[in-house]
Amino acid sequence: MKLFATVYTAMPLEELVQSICSAQWSCEKISDTEYSLQGDGVQLTVEGGGDVLMFGEVKLELSEIDLWVAGFAKLSMSYNIDLHADEARLIRRYQQ
Repeated sequence: MKLFATVYTAMPLEELVQSICSAQWSCEKISDTEYSLQGDGVQLTVEGGGDVLMFGEVKLELSEIDLWVAGFAKLSMSYNIDLHADEARLIRRYQQ
């Protein structure tokens, strides 16, 4: 599935990435404004500052993604996250 997200937060990018990166994933700093999150079935890019874009591929069960996104509730941010099976078919939308 393809994941496309916009995250709105005042948190520094590094702090945001540390907060959303699952313990099973590796989080690598590419530049001051870009991180790569990778794990079994996950390849995401997080970039920006203030308004942060997150995009990439996830090959996880929807229940795993639901739990991951549920953990965002404790963070000081709002977001729009869309999961697509292909370019046209929206599978799930998360908003806060």
